[in-house]
Amino acid sequence: MPLLEGLDGVNKMSKSLGNYIGITEKADDIYGKTMSVSDALMFRYFELLSDLAEEQVGALKAEMEAGKVHPKAVKQQLARELTGRFYDAVTAQRAEENFEKIFSQHDNPEDMAEVVLPASAEGIWLPKLLVDAQLVSGTGEARRMIQQNAVSLNGDKVSDIEHLVAAQGEIILKVGKRRFCKVRFT
Repeated sequence: MPLLEGLDGVNKMSKSLGNYIGITEKADDIYGKTMSVSDALMFRYFELLSDLAEEQVGALKAEMEAGKVHPKAVKQQLARELTGRFYDAVTAQRAEENFEKIFSQHDNPEDMAEVVLPASAEGIWLPKLLVDAQLVSGTGEARRMIQQNAVSLNGDKVSDIEHLVAAQGEIILKVGKRRFCKVRFT
């Protein structure tokens, strides 16, 4: 029985290595992780995971290599199929739209976590806010993410680890490419 390589394309798919697509994950995560598979590896996923016949997979590969179809379109087909297997076709389509909205249009997802925190006149230190919003595990990780320009506040990158956020109204935080949170101060 062949082993399926994980998202890293090197080691077998494994939860302990963090290179896996979990069958109990949210549809957006299954879709997004499938889209992160390399173009070369996606045909291995087609062979081992898809319901397509071997001839159909070969035809897809030939069309892609001939430039008749873009690799992204082929990978989207795989992502829809895998997401639809554990959810349904409508949910898979919604996951695709959400993926496009976030990664192609650089917009915010429709369904993001919401956190309500107490308002404060003096503001809140950004690393603490990231922890309170459950976007990072600790202020050390928050500082690293800020220094790596991986943190956005209302769409604007923040690179100052001492940044104070006005703790009033509503803001949208983003850490990395996939972690979003709407924070409402009351």
